[in-house]
Amino acid sequence: MQNEGLLSLYLYNFLLFVDWPCGTSAPAENITIGVLEGLDAPPLFKHLHGKQIKGKTLIVQNVTRVSEIDRDWNVLFIRRSNRSLTPDAVCRLKSSHCLTISNMAGFTELGGMVEFVCPHRDGSSQAALEEGRSPKRFRIHLDAVLEAGLRIRSRLLRLSDVLGNVPDGKAPQP
Repeated sequence: MQNEGLLSLYLYNFLLFVDWPCGTSAPAENITIGVLEGLDAPPLFKHLHGKQIKGKTLIVQNVTRVSEIDRDWNVLFIRRSNRSLTPDAVCRLKSSHCLTISNMAGFTELGGMVEFVCPHRDGSSQAALEEGRSPKRFRIHLDAVLEAGLRIRSRLLRLSDVLGNVPDGKAPQP
């Protein structure tokens, strides 16, 4: 998924299956996507800026430092090249309703919520095909998603490798 167009398509379609809690601090008419860029990297997702999804306008904001990350964003995408900044970025968003996404290997192990899996990065895609299964394109740390008060619809969870204790995507009832 090196190609920006493919990555944008994955992100756009992924957001169709995510619900944020009512009353989040971002304006209700927008979904704000922050992108933690590399210093010399061209801006990512610039062509998504202004597009509509679920009746809301996508706003893309590119930053290069963790201190520029806004806790009110709906989404933070961390580029694969920013592995060293990931723990601080995830920590900055603790207790917020921001969905963290990346295409870096091992992102969910670093505390991130959603990892876009490159089909040929590991041997899992080929193994899945040989076993007659569809290769998974997403790895979702469901406990982190639920802790942020977010909901990922079960239709998407079925297409993902889900890490965590809640298999149906719903918070346990008290």
